[in-house]
Amino acid sequence: MRRAVAIGLAVAALGCGRSHDGEEELGTVAFKALPGWQRSDTRARNTQTAVFTPAVNSRKESITVIRTELGPVAAKYTPEMMSSLLLRAHSALAQAKSTPVARLTTAEGLTGVRVEVDFVPPSLTQSYHRVHVVLAQGTALVHVLYTAAAPEAEQAMLQQVVNTLHEES
Repeated sequence: MRRAVAIGLAVAALGCGRSHDGEEELGTVAFKALPGWQRSDTRARNTQTAVFTPAVNSRKESITVIRTELGPVAAKYTPEMMSSLLLRAHSALAQAKSTPVARLTTAEGLTGVRVEVDFVPPSLTQSYHRVHVVLAQGTALVHVLYTAAAPEAEQAMLQQVVNTLHEES
């Protein structure tokens, strides 16, 4: 019995995702690895999260990738609905100033929306910049968030994740 439980836990841990062959995996999605960035994973019921931070982090940057399995209800999440929910969520941030939501299609054919917002995190006085991308992936939504106190102008690591995000085969 203990062995069966141990094997089950090992299989579940593999499903959370890890890095191999130059790619990061999270559930059924994968994307190009972020060299020099550290990864921390969490998992809750239908949600898997990977947070990446650079080893040297003077810009106070992070990239968070969240995959939430919604089942058949995911089909209801049109770009218009995702846009509305994204703006509502970001308007709750302190001193939030958002750009208009833009639609996007990745190189791998995933569709979704993107918004940028400047805000002040709770208990801080410094403004942070966030780029939030939400993509539809079958019966799931994938969020990719880049957050930084001093954002990189090109947002190269964010673009790398979004541009290489694909369903794992």
